[in-house]
Amino acid sequence: MLKLFIFLFDATGDCYLHYNISGTSFTKKTDVGALPAAVENHVNGGSSEDKETMNPNLLQWTVADVASYFSAAGFPEQAMAFRSQEIDGKSLLLMQRSDVLTGLSIRLGPALKIYERHVKVLQRTHFLEFDDL
Repeated sequence: MLKLFIFLFDATGDCYLHYNISGTSFTKKTDVGALPAAVENHVNGGSSEDKETMNPNLLQWTVADVASYFSAAGFPEQAMAFRSQEIDGKSLLLMQRSDVLTGLSIRLGPALKIYERHVKVLQRTHFLEFDDL
């Protein structure tokens, strides 16, 4: 059974536990102090309402999927920049730090958070999960 846990932080500093257990992905907002309990709860059968509907393979994400991801992560304004630049999952996997900081024409603070807490994490996760592709 493959278990993968990712902790994501949105623009307001809220923490989300995202995990994948044998191909099923879940995302749940959680308190940073309660992370061990949250992990334990979800591993032992978290509720079905936590299921994430997006495909876990970034190669299959559409422009709308990418924009939805960043909107849900607390970056609705910046999500529009990903949409207007037509960033799909394949493009997201190719993005470098400079692309996010300057290429999207978004404010520096949110751009840094988006790159460090989301783009880089999604890229690492993808290449760990799908390294045999």
